[in-house]
Amino acid sequence: MKAKRLGILAPAPLLAVVGVAVASFTFLGTPSTLAVPILGFLGIVATFLLARMQDPEEDLRFLLNLMLLGVAARFLVFTLIHETIGPYLFAPDQLTYESWGRSLLNHWTQGTPLPRQLRDTLQVGYPAINAGLFAVFGEAKVAPAVLNIFFSVWTAIPIYNVVRILLPDEPRVARISAGFSVLFPSLILWSTLNIREGPTILAVVSAVYFLVRMQRKTELAALVGAFVSLAILTLFREYLTSLVGIAGAAGVLMGRSRSPVRSLAAGSVMLVAVTIAFQSLGLGGSLTGEPTLERAQALRESFQMGAGSAYGTGADVSTTAGAISYLPIGLAYFLLAPFPWDIGSALQAITLPETMLWWAIFPFGVWGALLILRRQVRAFTVPLSVLLMVTVAYAMVESNVGTAYRHRGQVLPLMFIFCSIGIWHLLTRLRARREAERERRRRARESLRSAVHPSQRVS
Repeated sequence: MKAKRLGILAPAPLLAVVGVAVASFTFLGTPSTLAVPILGFLGIVATFLLARMQDPEEDLRFLLNLMLLGVAARFLVFTLIHETIGPYLFAPDQLTYESWGRSLLNHWTQGTPLPRQLRDTLQVGYPAINAGLFAVFGEAKVAPAVLNIFFSVWTAIPIYNVVRILLPDEPRVARISAGFSVLFPSLILWSTLNIREGPTILAVVSAVYFLVRMQRKTELAALVGAFVSLAILTLFREYLTSLVGIAGAAGVLMGRSRSPVRSLAAGSVMLVAVTIAFQSLGLGGSLTGEPTLERAQALRESFQMGAGSAYGTGADVSTTAGAISYLPIGLAYFLLAPFPWDIGSALQAITLPETMLWWAIFPFGVWGALLILRRQVRAFTVPLSVLLMVTVAYAMVESNVGTAYRHRGQVLPLMFIFCSIGIWHLLTRLRARREAERERRRRARESLRSAVHPSQRVS
């Protein structure tokens, strides 16, 4: 792709450098003085190197400039947040991650005891990131957020390549999917905070990419990539490893079936049943206190405590029947909340523009999924299965709008695949109609000229 065809993406490299420079200037004289420019410019270099691994050149240039535009947008939001209302308003649990990072660093350097929450769990990845960055840069609280910026924009690579594998003749669908994944407002917001959404989403999407490759062809590189991605995911959200692993493996098997439609129908029932059984039978042991329906109900109640945006307060998912009856409500809130008529705070009001955008493209996602189910279901069984299982699991557990809104971001990139298919299908039909209309008008003009000048008629 020539640079002149990049459009608004062409100045992205310069904008990314400017974004890092402005953020670095903002934090001069603070403990983050060195962390922001060093991590920022190293991240830009790493983004260049990752983009150079793409082939052909057209993919390289598009992904590089898209990711750098995402870097620029994120550093702008990052600076605005820290210069105005501060980051803790959006995610108070940043204080917890900072505290755990200090405790883990003290454990490494001084042998002090670990907090109870860091013992007997594999979910030490994000506290370890905080601890490692604190060890290098001192009390630079924003350092993990800077790293999250790059974790987030790198999600474009696996999402783009998943679509290129599944729809090799539709590169524009891959571009739309990657564009949404990099530039969607809530994904930008979460990646500018010291929370674990950035690496979690990257690990989920990377696992799906390698599982899609395994479905197409059994190869060692794809197997190793899927294993590594799931192992990394375990360090951030242990329960997601089981959900993504089970659903992805089922998707691989269904995609190789001779009867994909029947296999997908049976597999969908199986995935929902496995999700419920996973929680009701206690499979997975230490999955962050969420392995049983009873504990899922307890978690829902804890999410509701003190939450002005709580929903489903009378629901009881501690039984299989209760979970199934609550599922439609849970899905509605997980997929579509916050609802404009329920907004009760300034913080919720901030989400209104994005909610309108999401509601505008969500029907395209439904339409895109229906198109795939009718035409190419076998190719898409892996992303469909993962999306179904994770969505159902979260829909049963969530109980306040803020948590649902935040956790939805973990599967938004997969949803964007189907939204992009629906959007591109509409654009293709509109273009075909315009071309047909132009052809009709051309024939009408030729017919008129022939009628005015009979000598021009073909005998």
